[in-house]
Amino acid sequence: MHHLAPELASDDDQDEAQPPRTRAEVIEKCSLGQLRQGAINNHFWKGSPGMWKHLLPAEEATEIASAVAKAARGFEELGAQVEEATPGLNDAAPIFAAHWFPAAAVLIDSIPAERRNLIDPGLLAIAEQGARMSLLDHLKAVRAREAMGLIMQEFHRKFDLLLLPTMPMTAFEAGEECPVDSANRRWTDWTPLTYPFNLTKQPAASLPCGFAKNGLPIGLQIVGRLYDDATVLRAARAFERAQPFATPKF
Repeated sequence: MHHLAPELASDDDQDEAQPPRTRAEVIEKCSLGQLRQGAINNHFWKGSPGMWKHLLPAEEATEIASAVAKAARGFEELGAQVEEATPGLNDAAPIFAAHWFPAAAVLIDSIPAERRNLIDPGLLAIAEQGARMSLLDHLKAVRAREAMGLIMQEFHRKFDLLLLPTMPMTAFEAGEECPVDSANRRWTDWTPLTYPFNLTKQPAASLPCGFAKNGLPIGLQIVGRLYDDATVLRAARAFERAQPFATPKF
């Protein structure tokens, strides 16, 4: 016969073998107290300039914005204070390119020429572009990246977390770098909501928060202040427990 020590036998949020709780019990257990969260407002989806310019059809963008707004209301139910806010970052694509593309060029340069036919064509194209960038371009981008970090530090003086979509669209055809018939040319064109936080070194988590009319999942992104991984994970876990992920129907 086996027994558990009292501290191991106690109620544990991470023990998936426990019986499911009621929604009210889950909400009480996952309370986020006085966390302050800023949610990108709906203007985010209305062709505003800057880093949010790479948007796809308005109907799909509206669906995604609605799903994220609903998720934000879910955080309010968990006890967080949520208000609409925008950090004020500009287009991060050139800054990201001046960091990532030269790094890709260095990587490709280490691979023997006779084996480069095995490399993804998109990666080769990025590496070729990166090889043409100057040291001055890179150093300017480093300074711009530092400025982005300062903007986000100022944002997080008021807010513990930032809520926004993971992607401005749902998934497209496998095997394509970009959606067919779109104006996008590189994968960086349709990922403008994620790599800014690689540049600012902030922790972020992505969780499914609903489905578009096409049946594909929509992602919610939770971004925390620099080095505050714990708060991001805490918020993600609370959302996951309060709003269990649904399985797509095909």
